[in-house]
Amino acid sequence: MQTSDLSAKLYIGLVLALGVMGCGSTPLSIEGAQQAAKPMLSKADAAADQADRQCQLMLRTISREHDDQGYRTQCVDGSCNWVWSGRVELAEALVGATVGVLYRRTNDETWWQVAATPLTDAVAGDNSYEFKIHEHLFGRASDASPIEVVPFIARADGSRLFDHNYHQGDLENHRLDGNNAFAMGHEGICRPVEARHIFIQQGADYLTGQVRQGGYLTISYPMGRMNSCRQPQDAYWGWDTVATVRFSPGGQIVSQSMRTFETPDPAPAGVVGSRVFSTKIPTDALNAELWFRHSSNAGCEAWDSKYGANYRYEVWPAVDDERCIGIDKWTKDHSDMPYHAADYCLTYQVDEHRNAESCEFHVSGIGDAYMGHYGVAQNWVEAYITPGTVPGELLNAGMVVLYYHTNTKVHGERTIIARPFAENTWQTGYQYIRSSYRGGVSKYDVKQMAFFIDVREPTGKVVRFWQSRHGANYSWNDAFGASTTTKYIAYGSIKYAGGDAGIFDARNTCH
Repeated sequence: MQTSDLSAKLYIGLVLALGVMGCGSTPLSIEGAQQAAKPMLSKADAAADQADRQCQLMLRTISREHDDQGYRTQCVDGSCNWVWSGRVELAEALVGATVGVLYRRTNDETWWQVAATPLTDAVAGDNSYEFKIHEHLFGRASDASPIEVVPFIARADGSRLFDHNYHQGDLENHRLDGNNAFAMGHEGICRPVEARHIFIQQGADYLTGQVRQGGYLTISYPMGRMNSCRQPQDAYWGWDTVATVRFSPGGQIVSQSMRTFETPDPAPAGVVGSRVFSTKIPTDALNAELWFRHSSNAGCEAWDSKYGANYRYEVWPAVDDERCIGIDKWTKDHSDMPYHAADYCLTYQVDEHRNAESCEFHVSGIGDAYMGHYGVAQNWVEAYITPGTVPGELLNAGMVVLYYHTNTKVHGERTIIARPFAENTWQTGYQYIRSSYRGGVSKYDVKQMAFFIDVREPTGKVVRFWQSRHGANYSWNDAFGASTTTKYIAYGSIKYAGGDAGIFDARNTCH
């Protein structure tokens, strides 16, 4: 198999440095399959072979190649075998490593290895390597027997790091057989965090995924979305569409043409297509904005920038950041379920906690809600927070719920960030009974509640002010143990706490 110049240089440098590879390993061939030592992960005397379970390398896909005539074959010395092609993805820190794939038929003790080479047309952030195998395999169903496949990294000291991210056992490899049509894909394993902004030709656009620090922002933009500035110039397509993303506060700017030619000829007769733009999000980014510039060699210029406002994103911290753990945001969901909590991250760090003792805010309302629709029951508590004398910039409001999950018998805690609801009022809540159309029910007994606002003081310090009875918190009885008023809603009702409820102590004090 042909490899890229990069792989050839890596291979030559490795041989010059070591002469030969130790520990029973064979240097990766520039082309063709070579016999190789079997994986020895469970052998006490083979510490050099190690299993990767930390998403360093992963087999993404492997399948037989095919065309209009059926499965493709490669013939060597009169024996024609099917050709499998596959893709291995590496963690960014390992890009440039020497990558190979070990394989064998299960009815043969001999292992073979081929080199994997960087994927030439990968978008930014896709650290993929491709490989092909056909030697020492088969080309007829009557000859078929299961195949074991396992990618590895050949390290400079002769040791090997094997992919065991999907199959965790030391001796469990990827297996191709008749049950999976001799093909498999593991696209969902070890995926980087990615947000996709997809633009539709007719004018709509939508964002999926999460825009996070250290993740990726991928943009799909059809060339038919905007037809300005598309005059052929000097017998070639003299126009282009360029996407630009700017991150703040660092000011990093990334641009890429969204146009490509689907035919080799770029003349007016050629077919123009669109490419995907993917860029890694800086780890210090808090916000990002996107726009598109259409231009031609004739001097025409037009913009797709959301009417000059640009397409803007709030950038969240990484998934494992403490500002994301156990945090939801109360949002509008749909007409059948008015309120819903979705995963959320704070984009700031809380520097200090204080009791709200100077009327910084109060709980102005709280209700116990029920909705039953098509036999599916949902229950939630919703609360309303009204800021008072705020000593700085109000960033957020919210509540903390301590609960007991009756299904799993586990105690837990969630922070739910409020949404702006009305003038000087924020709405938050917690769904404590969750039913599904399949009949499953999860119940979370609300044990305690506390409320807060986050304020950025003029010094820049972020302070979280609490209404929690100085850490004692409010019980369910503090909210609904006295009088209530019922309001009926579609398919259900909400019982609002009366003015004498203990949870309103701060409201009663400040007013």
